[in-house]
Amino acid sequence: MKFGSKMKGATFIEIDYALWWKKSGALLNKLIPFARVTARSVATKVLERVEYHTPETWEGRTDIKDLWEMSHKKLKTREEFIIKNLYPDQQIIIWFEEGTKAHDIYPKNSPWLHFNLRGTDKWIRTDHVSHPGTVAHEMIGKSEREMQPVIDSYVRKTFAQAQKIMDMGR
Repeated sequence: MKFGSKMKGATFIEIDYALWWKKSGALLNKLIPFARVTARSVATKVLERVEYHTPETWEGRTDIKDLWEMSHKKLKTREEFIIKNLYPDQQIIIWFEEGTKAHDIYPKNSPWLHFNLRGTDKWIRTDHVSHPGTVAHEMIGKSEREMQPVIDSYVRKTFAQAQKIMDMGR
């Protein structure tokens, strides 16, 4: 079972049966259902942790916390559970994950930036903004670190189940 960041702003859990088929023959057919339930359980827990670590967005913006999704792909010799956020601008998810350094923001399609000062009725018009940067929330990173011991435990349980089956001579 593999676990980690496959692409920026997403994480995955993968079970690859190819090596198991070479090493275990008929035993694999008994272990696959157990491994599938285990992987789905781990993926569901990772999704819960990612949602937990996602900050609330401010008023008037789409809440990225509610846009996490887990997809499941079943291929011939492996299965994947991919957890990603469906927010239309994926760069924002990466900024939330990794944070940003202090930077200046300039208008692109007009001579002015025009925006509402958060929490007030006051509108601002300026030629640039000095942004102080964004704190890294590590929604995926924290979740992966927290879940690694759980995954290790599930893998040990899978091998213990295999040992039981072999000991029973099935």
